[in-house]
Amino acid sequence: MLVTRHGTPALASVLPLVGAIVTDTGGALCALAIMAREVGVPCVAGTGQATAAIPDDALVFVDGDRGLVATVAPALAALRWLPAALRLATPPHHP
Repeated sequence: MLVTRHGTPALASVLPLVGAIVTDTGGALCALAIMAREVGVPCVAGTGQATAAIPDDALVFVDGDRGLVATVAPALAALRWLPAALRLATPPHHP
């Protein structure tokens, strides 16, 4: 997952490598959000505080369709599996 202040088109090169993108600025129509949707990577742009609110190494649930971003409780993060409702987005498989 990538958490950044600004989503720029230059970040498009990392889209195949990340499970989701969350930005402090931008919106649903920013270039990075559009490119993320095109390749199936969940993106929530314009949170205003993601870089401050999400700690390093946090397990995070991102729903780009609904604009939801939530850190997963440490107890759930310790599980080897997650309930279907909490499964994290994974990068698309590229053969």
